[in-house]
Amino acid sequence: MAHHAPDHEVSPGDLLPRSPVARAVLAAVFAVVASGLLFVLWRTGGFERAPEAPPQPAADTPVRNDMFTLTVEEASIVTKEEFAGTSEWIQVRAELTSHDRSPVRAFAVADMVRPSVLPGGVDVDDDGLEITLERDQEYPVTYLQPEMPETVLLRWPLPERVGAASDVERLRLVVLGAEFAPGFLDQSSSWRATEQEVADLVLPVHGS
Repeated sequence: MAHHAPDHEVSPGDLLPRSPVARAVLAAVFAVVASGLLFVLWRTGGFERAPEAPPQPAADTPVRNDMFTLTVEEASIVTKEEFAGTSEWIQVRAELTSHDRSPVRAFAVADMVRPSVLPGGVDVDDDGLEITLERDQEYPVTYLQPEMPETVLLRWPLPERVGAASDVERLRLVVLGAEFAPGFLDQSSSWRATEQEVADLVLPVHGS
């Protein structure tokens, strides 16, 4: 009965050529390929540290897009007297300067300042924005005059989803970019919000 020699276990060294010259050539080729891969990784930023989240600007930092500069000063809950009784609003006191060379409709700001209340992240209806001058709070502002810094009060009705004004601790304001361009349906040019976030502010909210 014939006996078979035991199978020889293959080691990594058995896969390499036996000739010293061939092994040297193979090592040189491997070094060149590895160097090339490392170079490509370096050029594509593979060794760079992951970028940190951009710092949040302070509440009193001027925020600018192509239409206006907004410097937010404080946020609070205010009570307004109306025909049907009282209602609670979120109010932001800020300095606002229009950079258009002509008077521009103040309501254009509504689409470029997106508020939400914290905790909970409840979005505030930006269509309900009311803008008044601090020096004349009786009448809403219709037009912003060119390059005339004004202290304004931005007010939004408190969202119904918020249980009580006392539950609101902070206000988040996302300020979007602006462009003077025709709309999708309305082809007349006007100031419109872009998708670019110019700033993301979080302010403490003071009670009424």
